[in-house]
Amino acid sequence: SPFPSDRHWYSSLLSSTTSRLLHHYQHRFSASLTPSQARAIGDHRGVVAVSPDSLRPHTTRSPSFLGVDLPVSRLSARSHRSSAAVIGFIDTGIWPERPSFSDRGLGLPPRRWRGECEEGPGFNRSHCNRKLVSARYFSGGYAAAFDVP
Repeated sequence: SPFPSDRHWYSSLLSSTTSRLLHHYQHRFSASLTPSQARAIGDHRGVVAVSPDSLRPHTTRSPSFLGVDLPVSRLSARSHRSSAAVIGFIDTGIWPERPSFSDRGLGLPPRRWRGECEEGPGFNRSHCNRKLVSARYFSGGYAAAFDVP
């Protein structure tokens, strides 16, 4: 590749548009594009797919919404207090000062864990602990959808 990183390549795809890179992931990126800009980027050699983003509804019934609801008896049978499981969830706001995020009595995260604690408005790295082992801040899509600076 003539580009030093994926991010440079993604930025070059957007250089002919008025769009900016919202987020960059490993092997993917997000940007706010018009339909014609999306088609043009999709025609570039090396671009596998271009797909539209969609706003997801907020829900207080996350397990059912995500399709992972199990009866408590089956869920308890599958859980192990000493397991090295890391459970991820998408939330519209974390309040690390809530007692439910206390890490009292918990060990360190598994060594293989590669998450990171990213800062965002009202949230800094010190909010992460042995229970809240990672946090990422992805608001660019919402900001673009609602034309928020």
